[in-house]
Amino acid sequence: MPDFAIPFAPLVVLGLVTNFANVSLDVPTRLFQIESNYRAFIWLKLVPVALGIALTMALIFAFELESLALMIGQTAPRVLVVVLVYLALRDRMREGFDVGIVRSSIAFSLPLLPYQLMNFILGTSDRFVLERYATLADIGVYSLGYTLGATMLLFCSITHASWQPIFYDLIPDEREWERIAEYIQRLLVFLLVIATGGVLVAKPFVELFFDAGYAGGAPVTAWVIAGLFFHGVFVVFHLCILQRERSSWMPAISVCAAAVNLATCVLLVPRYGILGAAWSTFMAYLIEGALTLIIAQRMLPLPIRYARLARGPALLVAHVVFLSVLEPGLWGGVALGLASLAALVFFERSWLLSDVYRRLRR
Repeated sequence: MPDFAIPFAPLVVLGLVTNFANVSLDVPTRLFQIESNYRAFIWLKLVPVALGIALTMALIFAFELESLALMIGQTAPRVLVVVLVYLALRDRMREGFDVGIVRSSIAFSLPLLPYQLMNFILGTSDRFVLERYATLADIGVYSLGYTLGATMLLFCSITHASWQPIFYDLIPDEREWERIAEYIQRLLVFLLVIATGGVLVAKPFVELFFDAGYAGGAPVTAWVIAGLFFHGVFVVFHLCILQRERSSWMPAISVCAAAVNLATCVLLVPRYGILGAAWSTFMAYLIEGALTLIIAQRMLPLPIRYARLARGPALLVAHVVFLSVLEPGLWGGVALGLASLAALVFFERSWLLSDVYRRLRR
């Protein structure tokens, strides 16, 4: 039995149970994805979240549990859903295991463990460096800016969930590779538009909803969003590496990204503070996306027009640099953001129209 005399022990136990439930839910979630059972997939994603929100609010307002409410609200619904899902799938679980498949799955999955560890380091090393060189107030501002920017992860997750079954369905037929390339380009355009819009609203949002002391979080948000766009590049292209069963490349990519993040944090944070930490986060995700793209294309050469596609990311980065370095003010930043968004839409609109014209000529 754990020692609940330690104040944080219940939170640790609940956190471990929550993680175990999440891993247990991942198996049926993947199964429903593979089977294109989208209704079950969506319900499995939404039900724990909806129940968690309802239970958390009830625990806070009815029972005044406060600190434990959030953890219990996350843990209990997931455990309940795990039990119900596995009861529903019990007949399929009686079919037993193929030892050969289990062995090959373990060999494929083991390299992903250090990959996840390096991802943890990538996401936390900036906080450790900031604790040494920044004030508590600065860390609070950085945490707010990072949290707002991390909403970009939601769109990366949506992209991954929708793209994965389509990719594995099309990839066995080489005649579909051009179609895969077109889908990839459109997914990246989608992420670019979201990222550009996020950078556009970052400063007005922070100034409107938070105290003036948090204004320094807006540039952090912009750099994190730009960095997470390149994480989106990783999300889209890493399936090419996994499809070739070369999962050993995944920890190599994450080690390089984590090393860049840690090294640049140590170099930049003492001089530039929280903005230096945001730059290091951006550079780490840029390295992650670039390495994944290069390795994936060597393993699976898809006919993607990179020169045309590179204009959008270059525009996004130029936009963020202008905002964070020159500080044009609220309305100047909004005007620049609208101009960047209009230019991006114009570039991609002309590209899409050229595709339509090419198809009409066939």
